[in-house]
Amino acid sequence: SVVFHSFAQQSATKSARHCFCCRIVVISPPIMSSSKFQKENTADDVAAGSDLKGKVAIVTGASNGIGKEEARVLASKGAHVIVAARSLERCQAAVDDIRRTTGSQLVEPALLALDSLKSVRAFADWFLARNLPLHILINNAGIMAVPRALTEDGFESQLGTNHLGHFLLTTLLLDKLVASAPARIVSVSSSGHAAHGINWDDVNWTTGYDKFLAYGQSKTANILFARELNTRLASKGVTAYPCHPGAIAETGLGNHIPKEEFMAMGLLNPDGTLNTSLMFFKTIPQGASTPIYCAVHPDAERHAGEYFDNNDLGQLGNPDAGSAEAGKRLWELSEKLVAAFAKA
Repeated sequence: SVVFHSFAQQSATKSARHCFCCRIVVISPPIMSSSKFQKENTADDVAAGSDLKGKVAIVTGASNGIGKEEARVLASKGAHVIVAARSLERCQAAVDDIRRTTGSQLVEPALLALDSLKSVRAFADWFLARNLPLHILINNAGIMAVPRALTEDGFESQLGTNHLGHFLLTTLLLDKLVASAPARIVSVSSSGHAAHGINWDDVNWTTGYDKFLAYGQSKTANILFARELNTRLASKGVTAYPCHPGAIAETGLGNHIPKEEFMAMGLLNPDGTLNTSLMFFKTIPQGASTPIYCAVHPDAERHAGEYFDNNDLGQLGNPDAGSAEAGKRLWELSEKLVAAFAKA
């Protein structure tokens, strides 16, 4: 399948809608140039020289794609890595492959379905019972542009999976992160956040659902959550980083988008092959580089709480995403939405 973490703005009327996928990659260049890494660098490149022995990391959505690559690179640097995903069978296959390629046995699978708050709580309980520290949490898992559906808890599926599941997971692990400080939280967002801010009057999109706009909302939520986390926790040694991994082919994220839509966007050729003339596409190792940069590189810490793209600071795509007030409001709303499941 062909899929992209990055797609962009929509110009829409009630009668017609055209999605200009990936345009944000072109119009949102990095806003600083102090990083020595660029779009072409891989996760191995940015982690070179890192020594993660004694560190413990959790990566969600790590059974394939950039999540698996993030887990592999962390393991290759000595970290004890929890590979978390909704299929234990696929997790185990990823773990076996990572162990084989890195030689590390400190890699283990764990079941985590982010569209189920019951599953999130069970995972957190399991991890906390291990009495391990936690130094790196990469909230990587996500779904994109799916037909409207509800999670088992009644949330619009993209908001529920991409944001609320990670919100509950992270808040359940906050005490452990603080106790393990210095620690980092990475929130894998998308330049697709530019498509829409938070739909405050109807976050579950009970009316007027648009799969791309709802995706944009969930990715804006990822950014706001990370920024608010950093505001609340940086003084305690826990920093947070929202980031955009790039436009990445062959990860499975866009399975729900018909080929005809990708062709209409210009991302696929008429024969269904990838339009390689579009120069912003990344490989999976390149796509994993910005999350890993945020997770391990010492230079990233100087800009904790800021939005990263191409291993550097990036440009936010809508006003909501940079609003401290919106971050506080989303935190409070998220607490209310998961309250029945987040009690101690």
